[in-house]
Amino acid sequence: MSFLGKFTPQNFRKGILIFEKLLILFSAMAAYLGMIALCYPAMMENLSTVLILAFVYLAIFVLLFNSYGCQQVGVLRLKELLFSFALTTVLADILSYFILVLASGGMLVVWPFFALLGVQLAVGMLLYIVANKTYFSLNPAYDTVVICANSKWEAEIIAKFRRIPERYNISQVLYEQAEEAEMFFAIDHHDTVILGDIAQEKREKILNYCFEKNRRLYLLPTVQDIMLNNASVTQIGDTMALLCKNRPVSMEQLAIKRLADVFISVVALTVLSPVLAIVALLIKLYDGGPVMFRQKRYTRNNEVFTLVKFRSMIVDAEKDGAQFTVPGDKRITPIGKFIRATRIDELPQLLNVLRGDMSIVGPRAERLENADAYTEMMPEFRYRTKVKAGLTGYAQVYGKYNTSFEDKVRMDLYYIENYSLLLDLKLLLYTIKVIFMKESTEGFENETLQEELHPDETNN
Repeated sequence: MSFLGKFTPQNFRKGILIFEKLLILFSAMAAYLGMIALCYPAMMENLSTVLILAFVYLAIFVLLFNSYGCQQVGVLRLKELLFSFALTTVLADILSYFILVLASGGMLVVWPFFALLGVQLAVGMLLYIVANKTYFSLNPAYDTVVICANSKWEAEIIAKFRRIPERYNISQVLYEQAEEAEMFFAIDHHDTVILGDIAQEKREKILNYCFEKNRRLYLLPTVQDIMLNNASVTQIGDTMALLCKNRPVSMEQLAIKRLADVFISVVALTVLSPVLAIVALLIKLYDGGPVMFRQKRYTRNNEVFTLVKFRSMIVDAEKDGAQFTVPGDKRITPIGKFIRATRIDELPQLLNVLRGDMSIVGPRAERLENADAYTEMMPEFRYRTKVKAGLTGYAQVYGKYNTSFEDKVRMDLYYIENYSLLLDLKLLLYTIKVIFMKESTEGFENETLQEELHPDETNN
């Protein structure tokens, strides 16, 4: 009876999806071992060698599989899931080829790995399509109510939820001026609640009510929520307290992070030197202008440094003042379009990392006028400079170029409050994926900084 009592529809749905995800992993692993057995039979003669190779391949595949969100069926769009799985498979097979070369003591023919990749992609993508359809057939869209303050930031987030109607059916939006009874009535008649940045007293009442009624709740966090998220529980006698240390990165972590920055930047600059030389030559030959773009930016403790990157725009692109990049921006050169899309224009910042101005991973280095304007609008923006600016970072990989600065602040503060070397590694791996995602380089719809910060003024 106890076993049957645990067998709920929800557990059944979870079990089906877990089985499908394990099947994707098993099919990739089986294809790898099958390739070794067919093309490199000598390696199969030693059981310990086979087990070691299998373990190493599985470890690499699972690391990439989790880092790129391949397990997030129903959360990521199918297109992104397929892309993530393809990238995971390609990288795992490339690494496994070199591991097999080391194990065999000599170069191996490459064609079996192309065949392996083809089989893995065909089977894996078919399983993903089935898993995605299974998820949405077992999990219909949640009937959702939004309770918010009706700010521009909240409106943008609601629009994002509306773009995935297969998951969320937003059937009602209430603003904080509504009566509490109306809010509670709406919560009773919906599966899910999205709660925005409303007045603290009402917010607490809705949190309590959702907890009491077992309602799914998406809380759009304030900066203070993110700070508390990393607090640790401590006991003072018989009283529980939340401890916020507010010093997320220890001296030991800073030292290790700096060593990693120096090592990665030296290796990257050495390996990529041919690419850097070719790009520099192409930029110079195109219009004879300077190869590098230099600009003052903020880093740790609001220190100002000179950021360097490849010039991707025409000379004097901002002679009329600071402007955001917009879709189809005519200031971007043909070479600039390519190096921006592939993020090659960012590579000279490795010199900033080597000099100690920046870190490999950290919040984006903002230009001075933008940071000052954002800080005026949202004072918490300055908290981003508790650590060094980064070549890549949480907001850079999970956001887009045109993600609102409010969302970027929240993502950057989450990174700072939850800093670890493991998180840095995950973000580095995820950066590889982002490079190939066109969406991450989208421009702003507004052309100028003034338009972005004060849209009402510029529309008059």
